[in-house]
Formats: sequence, C-alpha cells, structure tokens
Amino acid sequence: MGHKRWLLIEPGPGITKKLVRGRHLIKKEEDDEAIHYFDFILPRLKAAEGHRLKMIEGIQRPGECIFVPGQWWHAVLNLDNTIAITENFCNYGNFDKVWLDTRQSRKKLSCKWLKLLEKHEPEAYRRAIELNERDNFVMWD
Repeated sequence: MGHKRWLLIEPGPGITKKLVRGRHLIKKEEDDEAIHYFDFILPRLKAAEGHRLKMIEGIQRPGECIFVPGQWWHAVLNLDNTIAITENFCNYGNFDKVWLDTRQSRKKLSCKWLKLLEKHEPEAYRRAIELNERDNFVMWD
C-alpha cells in the first residue's frame, strides 16, 4: 500500500551525515523534514556537491521491498498513504560495527540492548564489553 520516494547515498571518504543532510544549504524558513529536503535541499545539494556524491533515486511501489546497504545514508518521502515494515539486521559477522554505531548514536537503546545481550546472547555481550573496554567507552546507567 502506498508509494515512497527514495534517495540513497553511497558512503565514502568525506561523505558525512552532515554533508548529505545538506544542513549547510537550509534556508531560514526551511527545516530538514522530508518534504523540504526533497523539494528544496536536495536540488541545492546536487548542484553544490553532486559531482562527489553517488546517489540512487527511485519510487517504491506497493508490494516492493527496498534494501538499504549498511552505512548508506537514505531519505524517504511518503507520496501517499503508506504502511511500512522496517527490519535492521545484526549478526556475529557485523556485530562490532553495529555495536559501535549504536552505542554512539543511540545511547539509551544501547544500554537496553546490552542488558538483553547479557541475558540472551552472552557471547555478543562479552564482545560488546570488550569493545567498550578497548575504547574506554562508558555506558550510561
């Protein structure tokens, strides 16, 4: 049900979240909601930085599935009424990267996750503790 407009930007050297969000291109009367991003900020971003950004754009139709590779920045605009299901994937192969990203960007979530890992996934729990100790990272209580 519903259509979505997608933008995916490939990660790479110098391709930061700040850059692709186009915060430096937002005008006073705008914000970074999806409608403003697609209508105003994205065209400016393409003009200013498009030469160094690898972008994929498209429309998702009802029943279609979109895969967003790890570390790719993305923006989505609902074009009409939509229902969406999102799934994030973490296993032992990508655990280190996911843990490092989560503890940095989602502090409350990482604390809850760590408690669940201790109870249900002791091997992953031990790895998370090792990574925290390696980096002298202090978790919230």
